[in-house]
Amino acid sequence: MESSALSDLGVVLSSSRSPDLAPEPEANLAASERESRQRLWWFLLLALLALLAAETWIANQTPATTGTPAQA
Repeated sequence: MESSALSDLGVVLSSSRSPDLAPEPEANLAASERESRQRLWWFLLLALLALLAAETWIANQTPATTGTPAQA
């Protein structure tokens, strides 16, 4: 296809972007916000694993009681 036909369809053909340009401040903000959310999930995951470990330890500390079947 010709470039004019692509432009008519809404395709952006500009490839003059330089790789040495610094990212925009808004992009940095979005990246830092994403990282803080990931850090929150990491702490929630660690808390959940600690809760699971504590529950398992408590369950192993209590004696198992087996009931005797009732005789008819």
